Amino acid sequence: NWSNHFTCQCRHSEEHITDRLTDFRFSCWSCAIYISPKITMRPLSEDETKIFFEKLSKYIGRNIKHLIERSDEEYCFRLHKDRVFYVSDSIMRRATNVEKKALVSLGTCFGKFTKTSKFRLHITALDYLAQYAKYKVWVRP
Repeated sequence: NWSNHFTCQCRHSEEHITDRLTDFRFSCWSCAIYISPKITMRPLSEDETKIFFEKLSKYIGRNIKHLIERSDEEYCFRLHKDRVFYVSDSIMRRATNVEKKALVSLGTCFGKFTKTSKFRLHITALDYLAQYAKYKVWVRP
């Protein structure tokens, strides 16, 4: 149910949240305000995972498995505010004590999803991509 993920600022019950405006905006009839979804860090959906891994495979190929299956610690990809973060599980567990609105970032940002559902890599992912790149080029100064 879509109303379980939304609350209005005046804390009305879910029965008041009746009008679905778009995928991301809802209105509460009793207080006449727009309601935004709660900001949470979550796992990637199937579509997001497919788009994200297709983009990564252009640069590191089948070496994606080395990012996920690490020998030192378990890592995962999480989505927060349309940005994909590469986070260790131990840090994820510690971050549960932080308020969700106060959480700015967690782990290494690999990139972000655009409004048209395309994925753009950020330069912060370069350290991880360089380790497993298919094609490497060394530039002399």
